[in-house]
Amino acid sequence: MQNFRHDNNADAIPKALHDWRQISADNGLRFVIEGVETQADQQMLDDLNIGLRQGYYYGKPHLLFYRGELNRTSRIEKNA
Repeated sequence: MQNFRHDNNADAIPKALHDWRQISADNGLRFVIEGVETQADQQMLDDLNIGLRQGYYYGKPHLLFYRGELNRTSRIEKNA
């Protein structure tokens, strides 16, 4: 969504999301929206019935660890 905002083309977001959702459905893919930043963004996605979302509106990104990495990283931080 932020790509449209940077291009000053926010009015095109609903149509673009509709088109991309159709492309994902035609190809059997999950459709996830990233860049949700405001309550207005969330409302638009609710209106379009798009459920999978991420963005700063929901919280700051966090690091993900694979099994075993957390302990190794914790030891590294303690020794730093």
